[in-house]
Amino acid sequence: VNATGTAPALLLQLQPSSPDDAISGAAERSLAWPPSPADEGYSIHLNTLHTVISSRSPQGVLYGAFELLRRLRREDPGALAGGGEVVRSAPSAPLRHWDLWDNLDGSVERGYAGPWQHRFDVAAARSSVVYPLGQQRDEQRAHDLARLLASVGINGIGWSNVNACDHGNQHLLSSRNIASMRALVALFYSYGIHSFLTPCFDSPQIVGGLFTSNPQVPEVKAWWAKKIEEVAGAFGDAFRGLVFKGNTEGQPGPGSHGMSQLQGANFFAELLEEVGAICIWRAFSHPEGGVDQALYQFQRFENWDGEARWNVALKIKNGPYDFQVREPVHSLFGHLSNTSLILEFQAAQEYFGHAKHLVALPSQWSSYLGFDLSSRFPPYNVQTLAQVASGGIGRMPFSGIAAVSNIGTSRNWTGHVFSAVNTYGFGRLAWTPTTPAADIMREWVEVTFPRSSSYAVSVLTRMLQRSWEVYENYTSSLGWGFACAANHYDLDDMDRRRHTDHRASATHIGYPRNAGGGYASTYNAKVAARFQSIEQCPEELLLSFHQVPYTHRLRTKNNSTVLEWIYRSHMSGVNAAEGFVTDWLAIEGHVDLGSYPGDAFVDITTRLEIGASDAAAFAKSIREYFETLTGCGLRDGRLQCHAQ
Repeated sequence: VNATGTAPALLLQLQPSSPDDAISGAAERSLAWPPSPADEGYSIHLNTLHTVISSRSPQGVLYGAFELLRRLRREDPGALAGGGEVVRSAPSAPLRHWDLWDNLDGSVERGYAGPWQHRFDVAAARSSVVYPLGQQRDEQRAHDLARLLASVGINGIGWSNVNACDHGNQHLLSSRNIASMRALVALFYSYGIHSFLTPCFDSPQIVGGLFTSNPQVPEVKAWWAKKIEEVAGAFGDAFRGLVFKGNTEGQPGPGSHGMSQLQGANFFAELLEEVGAICIWRAFSHPEGGVDQALYQFQRFENWDGEARWNVALKIKNGPYDFQVREPVHSLFGHLSNTSLILEFQAAQEYFGHAKHLVALPSQWSSYLGFDLSSRFPPYNVQTLAQVASGGIGRMPFSGIAAVSNIGTSRNWTGHVFSAVNTYGFGRLAWTPTTPAADIMREWVEVTFPRSSSYAVSVLTRMLQRSWEVYENYTSSLGWGFACAANHYDLDDMDRRRHTDHRASATHIGYPRNAGGGYASTYNAKVAARFQSIEQCPEELLLSFHQVPYTHRLRTKNNSTVLEWIYRSHMSGVNAAEGFVTDWLAIEGHVDLGSYPGDAFVDITTRLEIGASDAAAFAKSIREYFETLTGCGLRDGRLQCHAQ
């Protein structure tokens, strides 16, 4: 009750975006397509009498409501007192997409948030919220997931694994499966979330019983057209397109029938245009033989500008490798200016210690989003990755930002409680890519542990802020890339990797991509010159572009040699990981874990201890590898070598 003795009111206001909307009733409109950041924006007027949330669209009002709740949760003085403050916000990226890698057999590829076994190894076969094998879907859980994603501004979802021809996924387009998903799709649409399906390229044979899946065969084209009509009829306006991964990692695609990736994308885009939907094509692919993966991906897709249909979007990972600890920003983002591009991150910790290690990824993502790709179009001199993902100079309509999901059946959603910062942080960065990662992390701590002491909030925020660099230090230094084993966790595969990735020898290390025709040359001129120069190349990426002797001195690492830094950084990383355990134990009783079931403090402690223990094992493996390879080791802080 306020000073006037009346109860303050919360008013939700839908503003018409045009006179026609005012006449017809804006509330009756379907969600805007292509997504309209202006329509999704909102304003919140705070005063002592009432709070008004206004938007042009129902989903904008919903986003505003979540922002108000976020402020109340953090005990924001303006939200609590209401002093005439006006909050206005609108998303930058048109598409803000959440990629489930759930399989129809109930498992989740790269899923680390399901029932856990020894040392928190996840029983992946029981991780899927969407496809609980042999059980009825938990509708309340699905409802909670829709609300969770909407609360951080997600407006699109891919319902299954991009490896679409395995684990039962090849039957995704059966009429039975389509019908079973209808209510789920409608539920998510009610939260402003558009739906995308990821079918197997060979569906005409597997589902349709045809003799071939060759798109050039008329019967195949007719089958796809009919199936797309069936999906659109079942899902209505919620259906917005198909996602394909073709001819890589064992998946079939247009190349299986003598067609290019571009021809495959345009084939589906033509059919999808009939129902107002789009084709999203993944650019990630592995070469055969000794070809540089980074250069191969660029060359495979560099000619799409002006050739891809208007309703094609190319989804590109943040870097050319595979969600590694640190990569250069993918050069395709600076090359393609007339194609809708979707930037893909990975919230799932595939290469970041699964859900055992503490790694807050907003720091990494923010560093990529702020990277200047350098525009090729005067008078524009600067074009950051964030600007490209928001539509670029040409404001491409289906550009956006996506993340591979880290959500599963774990009661806390993400396995490791701290992994939820990656879900939250992705949504916040997809909405406003320029938000400082440090602000996002502190905000997450405050909304997740709302009644914690200021001391605990500071400790937790500092742990999160340091965690990416700490993990990098005890795994992969100076941008050398892959170092992990086949399980994408342990670091015991350096020797096999050296032929394709870090190129380490007894005297040198690094992949020479700086020469003419190498990957560095695929960037726009200013960026290429920086990467090609050993003096100007960021030392965090030195080994991604240059092969250097171990004696090369690092200007930003206290003049350490490369080999000294490898040893010292790994020791530093282990010490910091052990420090996380100490810091966490020090705030017991000061951190509010009331929102989490069971003994969350013990669960978090155990995971931090596993992270520290395995960090030591990783560092030991790396140290022993380089000592054997080079004949040099660090003794009492000094590099000592023996004759080989």
